[in-house]
Amino acid sequence: MKYFFIISIACLLAACSKDRRISSPVIGSWKLHASYVSPGGATEWQEADPENPQYLTFKKNGRLIQEPGNPYASTNFKVKNDSVLLFIRGNEEFEHRYQINGDTLILSGPCIEACTYQYRPTVDR
Repeated sequence: MKYFFIISIACLLAACSKDRRISSPVIGSWKLHASYVSPGGATEWQEADPENPQYLTFKKNGRLIQEPGNPYASTNFKVKNDSVLLFIRGNEEFEHRYQINGDTLILSGPCIEACTYQYRPTVDR
């Protein structure tokens, strides 16, 4: 009986201490491949600058790491559904539409004009 009580307490403590884990195909590190950004007119896809690579890393614990800098000004994210991510900045959440086509993550921000980005997977650094 004593061992049952100890094992029960240990299981309870282990369950309470676990982080909430996110399961999604976006989890991992992504490198910017191309962007489609319009300041108010026609635009086309622009290849990313290979001399200045940009990365997004979505962690299972909901952390969002952006390198270099922080263009989305967010440090956390949530998966709203199978096509929307919520980027979190303070108490604000910003919807970003996403889809994965083959090995490409396509991410569209909450812009008035076009702002869509293509990312390709990379190994965690």
